[in-house]
Amino acid sequence: MDNDKQDIINQMLSQLTDSAKHNREVYSKVAKHLDEGQKAGVNLSVNQMTKGIMEIYKDKETEELTALDVACGTGRCAVALRNEGWLGPIDGLDGCHEMLEVAKTKNVYRTQYHEMISLETPLSLEKSSYDLITCFGGLSFGHIPHDCLEMLMGLLVSGGILVFSYSDYTNPGSTVQYKKSLEEKIEKLKTEYEIIKTVKDESYYPRADLTKMMGVVNIAYIRKP
Repeated sequence: MDNDKQDIINQMLSQLTDSAKHNREVYSKVAKHLDEGQKAGVNLSVNQMTKGIMEIYKDKETEELTALDVACGTGRCAVALRNEGWLGPIDGLDGCHEMLEVAKTKNVYRTQYHEMISLETPLSLEKSSYDLITCFGGLSFGHIPHDCLEMLMGLLVSGGILVFSYSDYTNPGSTVQYKKSLEEKIEKLKTEYEIIKTVKDESYYPRADLTKMMGVVNIAYIRKP
């Protein structure tokens, strides 16, 4: 990708706000070029998350297990999970049709769901139907509300695992408040669920100044009893 296209994508992504509807429109415009245009650090962080998943499942056969990739975008996380050795079916869910169209070309999802996650609109998916749920980048300001964590946990079978990333923002603004509220929610989950581990990943941002401003990426692994 030439620098001009890269700059255009970066400018569009910088327009993301607290409005999920607006953000969906932004993603629809960059969907076809997102994989090519996003920084290499995204791949490194996704790979670290999926490696962590397969470490947990290293002694289990995954052929009969089902996974759901939430805020799946273009399918980056599912491809990484498959490359790490996950053998069971993977479904994808995203609110942006254009992103799902790109994901479809990768033939990694059994079923794709075009749905938004919010407290006001129930999902069409059945509760207690997945062994694993992944969500890379979806739990962030202007995307999935932090109060929807319990909704995602409800989609898991007993013993199922939710794995998600969130940024350790240090810049001022609503992003900091989102992170604070999300971590408070995670703390409350400890009374009902097992927090297997949390990992900090400093490879997401390609430059030290960006890491200093935006913080590192946290990856949380939570098991439903």
